[in-house]
Amino acid sequence: MNIMKLMFVGALLACLTNLIFIGLVKSGEQLAAVEVRVANQILPITSDNTLTAAEQDKTIVVRGQYVGKALPENQKIVLQINDQNIDAKLESEGIFTAAIPAQQLIQSPAHIISAVLMQDGQALQQTTHVYQ
Repeated sequence: MNIMKLMFVGALLACLTNLIFIGLVKSGEQLAAVEVRVANQILPITSDNTLTAAEQDKTIVVRGQYVGKALPENQKIVLQINDQNIDAKLESEGIFTAAIPAQQLIQSPAHIISAVLMQDGQALQQTTHVYQ
């Protein structure tokens, strides 16, 4: 008989604890919207981030890293040099690449390359990289 009473009291305490917890959760402060950010990074142009005379006749593969959710069909990553857009290929691991003639990189007056996340022709996010 005592075990039955003890089990009944335990069940009542469990119910009360659950009701109190539900009341606390529902009466709490409303949560704000979550903002999801993505990150782009351009890796060094060459091993030393400097274009040499031996590399000026070659095509340089510019690599970068994209961290975020998978891009929908209307989004893409574009590399910009001297107001010229070059579409980058995004691989499944988040690495994006684009082949750029070294002469185009050398002739850039500012020696800055930008990776831009585009959606329907409008820039959503941009990161820049300086090389020599």
